[in-house]
Amino acid sequence: MSAAVPREIWKWLSKGFSESAKHRYKSSEEMLKALNITTLPRESKDATTGHVKKVGEETKPAEREVGISATIKEVTTEPSPIISDEENMKEIATPIAISGEQNPFVAYLNSLHNRSGASEGALAEAQARNPSFSFIHVGHPITETIIKELTCSERKHVILTGHAGDGKSTIGLEVFKKLSEHLPEEPLGRFLESREELESNGIKIILIKDLSEWGEEERASILGEFVEPGGPRFFIITNTGTLLNTFRKHVEAEQDDWISVESNLLKAMDSSEPMDESFQNAKFKLI
Repeated sequence: MSAAVPREIWKWLSKGFSESAKHRYKSSEEMLKALNITTLPRESKDATTGHVKKVGEETKPAEREVGISATIKEVTTEPSPIISDEENMKEIATPIAISGEQNPFVAYLNSLHNRSGASEGALAEAQARNPSFSFIHVGHPITETIIKELTCSERKHVILTGHAGDGKSTIGLEVFKKLSEHLPEEPLGRFLESREELESNGIKIILIKDLSEWGEEERASILGEFVEPGGPRFFIITNTGTLLNTFRKHVEAEQDDWISVESNLLKAMDSSEPMDESFQNAKFKLI
């Protein structure tokens, strides 16, 4: 606990940022009221009325506003020092001390803020290795659908597509953990590879974490394996633009009818339910 911050303030912060909802304030108004009570002197005398006010008495709105304004004025009187991005990240990575105890969960939540255009802390790759991720993660029901399709008696693939940042990689992480029998609440000891080879009940499954990460020739090779009879089953995660472009290049190389293929893919993408599709020798579920 910092010597510059009163113990009462740390107690107020500790309750406000408690991991358990039942221990936190029920509303922002209750938290503000508690702060005003905490920051009042033991006794304060009103200069106009002469009334002696003790800690715990209701503070009028006007008094609250004056108190907050004065606090803000005190804080902003001195110019803030310029802190580099590297120093900021180091500060965030350090758990906040509350009442002498470390609370790493608060520091973890801070790391999820979009502090830069890359949103490093919010990426699924970062969550895969973070032990605090399980506290906020809620499993997606589509995960079970994907696993059922990949492990059914008939050889089928699954393509999970959508826009960037809509949670596809997190679903991919869920599927990977279940197929590899990794405890869902336990972090991975490594980052997911661009291509992960899994096996479930003797069925070989290839997870392509993000087709957009691969070059054009590599994507063509993956789609070649995808349509090859008797090969492994694929779970491909991709943005919509990359998916359409990869299929188009393959169809044009085969001198086939791209318009009908594109129409089927777009119709499946527009559906609110997973769609069964076929392409050359491959059957797959498009989600």
